Amino acid sequence: MTYYIEDPYIEPEADEIFNDWYEINGVLKIKELSRQLRTFFNYKAEVIRYRFRSNPLLSKNCTDTKFYTRKQKIESKSHEFIFLLKMIKKNGQTLEQGIRSLYTNKNKTRIKELSVIT
Repeated sequence: MTYYIEDPYIEPEADEIFNDWYEINGVLKIKELSRQLRTFFNYKAEVIRYRFRSNPLLSKNCTDTKFYTRKQKIESKSHEFIFLLKMIKKNGQTLEQGIRSLYTNKNKTRIKELSVIT
C-alpha cells in the first residue's frame, strides 16, 4: 500500500502555474473546437440548402414578374384592409370595440368587405 507523500521539492506555486496554464489552454481548445463545430454545421446547412434548392433552370424573368405581381396584389389588399380598419375605428374606440360594433349593429356590408379582403 502506497501513501501519497508530498514531494518537498515541488512548490505549491508550480501547481498553481500548471493549473493556470491548463485552464488557459483548455479555454483556447474549447473555443477552437466550438469554432470548428460552427463551421461544420454551417457547411452542412449550406449543403442541405444546395441539395433542396429550387430548379435553377426556371426563367429568372418569369419568376421575377410573378413575384412582383403577387407583391403588388398583397400590398394593395393590405392597404385596403388597413383603410377599412381605420374606417371601422371611430373616435374614442379601440379597434376591437369597432369590430364588435359591426356585429352588434349588423353592418353586413363592412363585414363582407373585410371578409373578401382576408
